[in-house]
Amino acid sequence: MDFSFTSDQEELRALTNRVLTDRCTLEHLKEIEGGEGVDLALWRELADLGIVGIGMPESVGGAGLGFAEVAIVLEEVGRTVAQIPALPVMGMAAPFLAEHAPAHLAGLASAERIVTVALHELVGEVHTPSLTGAGGSISGVKTNVPFGTVADAFIVSAADGIYLVDAKAAGVTVERQDATDGIPDAKVTFAGAAAEKIAEASDLDRLLEYGQASQSLIMAGVTARSIEIMAEYVKERVQFERQIATFQAVAQRAADCR
Repeated sequence: MDFSFTSDQEELRALTNRVLTDRCTLEHLKEIEGGEGVDLALWRELADLGIVGIGMPESVGGAGLGFAEVAIVLEEVGRTVAQIPALPVMGMAAPFLAEHAPAHLAGLASAERIVTVALHELVGEVHTPSLTGAGGSISGVKTNVPFGTVADAFIVSAADGIYLVDAKAAGVTVERQDATDGIPDAKVTFAGAAAEKIAEASDLDRLLEYGQASQSLIMAGVTARSIEIMAEYVKERVQFERQIATFQAVAQRAADCR
């Protein structure tokens, strides 16, 4: 069985890497982190290139490809630590909505809308949400919602199902939470906010699987680039009139990174 990437997939990787590398310089990332914490201009540029919608259906402006192509993009996002909502939108919301509520995919591929996921709570663990949804409304608090400050809607896990809530709906309050990775997380309070049930509680595991896979892909990109930076550094750094890459202790630690 051949697991190598196709020529089209390699072209996608090259294009994504080129765009992200050109934009995500250290200076630019510091500027973004000091502001809203999200590069919406870059997100729109990726949408114009068809990258944001690479795994979304053609009927909503996507390319109609699969999660393998999304995986390529997510790994490059990690490699460049781009401050864009690729994980919640491309990695989680889009594939989940495609399965359970395709009508709500509109606007995602073009970056006109951002839909994120609200899964974590102040206490307890993510597999057992305590929020309640009844009579078309939902109440409770979610924390560490990725890119929650710029989201247009939230996919919210509750005890009796999974709901979609408009960020501008009455009863929704969003407060920014600063995280060590620079991503603008948010604490979101739902006080009887209008909500549409889009999936059953048993479908939460599927959403979490998308999240785990997506986060792993981003971390794979971060790790790969970290190793490249380390390799470049140990070849340049000279100590005791020798490149430190020639020291056994350094070489052993470098090998451990692989």
